[in-house]
Amino acid sequence: GVQCDKSNNVIKIDLATIGLAGSIPSEIAELSHLTYLDLSSNGFVEGRIPDEFKNLHALDHLFLDNTNLSGEVPSALCRMNIEVLLVDCYQPDPKISCECDACQCDGSDTKPFVNTPRPPTESPTLPPTHFKNPQKHSIKEVIGGNPRPGTPEYDALHWLIHTDKQGLGPNSPRLIQRYVLAVLFYSVRNLPDDWLQPDANECLFLGVLCSDDGVVTKITMVDDELVGSLPTDLGRLSNVTFLNFNKNKLFGGVPTELGLLTNLEYLVLYNNDLSGTVPPEICKLTSQGALVGVEVDCDGTKPEISCDCCGNCP
Repeated sequence: GVQCDKSNNVIKIDLATIGLAGSIPSEIAELSHLTYLDLSSNGFVEGRIPDEFKNLHALDHLFLDNTNLSGEVPSALCRMNIEVLLVDCYQPDPKISCECDACQCDGSDTKPFVNTPRPPTESPTLPPTHFKNPQKHSIKEVIGGNPRPGTPEYDALHWLIHTDKQGLGPNSPRLIQRYVLAVLFYSVRNLPDDWLQPDANECLFLGVLCSDDGVVTKITMVDDELVGSLPTDLGRLSNVTFLNFNKNKLFGGVPTELGLLTNLEYLVLYNNDLSGTVPPEICKLTSQGALVGVEVDCDGTKPEISCDCCGNCP
């Protein structure tokens, strides 16, 4: 989105992960009050960084990583007061070269506000990421894994780091649940508009219920025209007791990882397009956990999904 100051000058442009394609217009350099520009995670953005960016004297944050830009960062940008400049210059196979101190091309963690080093694994991987406050352990380490660009997991992590305004650090008990809800948002379409508002506590997301101490315990999304598949990360909401996605257009299988939810009491997934089998790991929760009821489309002569622990199956 675009943010302006009180005089209606554009000061921030955040267009990360929205499928942009083409070259970066040099006319952006006419936005003399611009301080923040994020075009990252748009794989079809190509060409070079405009030399005209040297005229953006107020710019202090520039995110152009996970794009298809090539060439080199204009040397004039290195002489500006840019605090953070992320481009795909990471070794050993950089797409773009950068000699600016603000670039983190070697993955070094010796400079302030920078994530842990990027391991020399095959691309694409998540690059080192700037944080508003230094942390001993990175958010990425706590979340775990190395999500590929373009996946819901990557988009959720990128949102947490670049867009979210809750300021959750690696030690926050809310970090994982906020990440999981972000993964769910990027996994299915048509979730309510209030989801992923940077200033909103996740307990205020429509359909989400929390305990008095702010822990997610219930998710109810009934007849919301949701389209997509259930993410495996739902299995990380360890305190959830109730999941209801009745009357939507969810497809794919029921994640085995839901079997990790030992506090889950009700799982309601019928009237969807799910297929396969309810994993035995989930059914075990009826005897080894708190699970009381599982409802899926397993009834009739041609059930869409089979289930050994559902009460309405033949």
